[in-house]
Amino acid sequence: MSYEAIIARINTREFPNADRLLLGTCLGNQVVVGKDTQDGEIGAFFPADGQLSETFCKEHDLIGYTDPATGEKRGGFFARNRRVRAQRFRGEKSDGFWVPLSYFDYTGIKRETLVEGYMFTELCGHPICNKFETQATKAAKGQQAKAKKKNVMFAEHVETEQLTYFADQIPAGSLITITRKLHGTSHRAGNVLDDLPLPVWKHYLNRILHRDVFAAKSIWREIHGTRRVVLGETLVDSYYNEAFRGKATAKLQGQLRKGEVVYLEIVGWVNESTPIMATQDVTKLKDKAVEKQYGKTMTYKYGCQPGEQAIYVYRITQVNEDGKAIELSWNQVVARCKELGVNTVPFITQFIYAEPDAEGLLSMAEAYATGPAALDPSHIEEGVVLRVDQPDGQTNWYKYKSFLFKVLEGIVKDDETVIDIEEAS
Repeated sequence: MSYEAIIARINTREFPNADRLLLGTCLGNQVVVGKDTQDGEIGAFFPADGQLSETFCKEHDLIGYTDPATGEKRGGFFARNRRVRAQRFRGEKSDGFWVPLSYFDYTGIKRETLVEGYMFTELCGHPICNKFETQATKAAKGQQAKAKKKNVMFAEHVETEQLTYFADQIPAGSLITITRKLHGTSHRAGNVLDDLPLPVWKHYLNRILHRDVFAAKSIWREIHGTRRVVLGETLVDSYYNEAFRGKATAKLQGQLRKGEVVYLEIVGWVNESTPIMATQDVTKLKDKAVEKQYGKTMTYKYGCQPGEQAIYVYRITQVNEDGKAIELSWNQVVARCKELGVNTVPFITQFIYAEPDAEGLLSMAEAYATGPAALDPSHIEEGVVLRVDQPDGQTNWYKYKSFLFKVLEGIVKDDETVIDIEEAS
């Protein structure tokens, strides 16, 4: 997933029992800022799950350290890995990082460029931020890059953007459908035209003659893939080296229409002992109420028993041979899933967005995203997704994750050996 900072206005208020700090609300996110921050001031917001650049942190002494001479704590609140994370600070939510525009003067950027809504990862060639990834995730992504295969009829799912960044840009008259965001692994399946591999000798002649003397033959066949990678016929997941994807999508196999591509989430278990998504350590929250309700660990199983998987469809397209896709409406997705005998992602509500109200929309998303999962109250919801069908015919998807989920996911990534399967696949 992409990660960018955004220029945004902050509204401040008093921080109880903190003389030198204020609480601020920025794009619906609560942050902690210095006492000198002005109410209504424009600056830059960095959401959770990001990483500040080393040069940016050095420029502003943001990394905390102990003075070897005096033993005093100096610098800022950031650890050496420079992560922006969701956490509680003196009992209050801290969901990101906000700085004034003056923090970017060293880059040479003109202030007039930094208008509200401007998104960036670098300024004037100076790196500012990027998405945080563990070392294991980076290594896994490098391996997957070698395995990539493209098919014009088998597109990756479009980027699901942050609702907080775009809530004020959703036009009046849009049809908004809110569904549950499930913590699993992405999958896609399609019945598409696919090239048969050429025999080695034909491929060799094409190479030495520098032209396609022999063209690949295309046939209609069903192919499957992760978020970014097209899988082989065995549907073995390269990260787990297991065939759970084939088992999970058995109902779809041989049932798709020509040109039909189905996008879905697989939740549950890889095998009898391994959940698809990493288990989260609740004890590290140091929150007795959460631990009492959910236990010492959080396993996102969505009602699946060990060794079981379930699939939930969120999107279906009908694609022609040139790769032009027709988007099925939500109601059409529901009807098609009934024909296939599979579930859609859990539906919450649908309405016409008659009068734009970004603040109200964010409040609604937060309310739906918070609390026990509707499919399995033994763990929390990850969040919600808003499908927005605009009056101009364009369809966009926006995500909103719960604060507690972001905190727990941040704790998981403290372990550099953990692989973020969604980023790596």
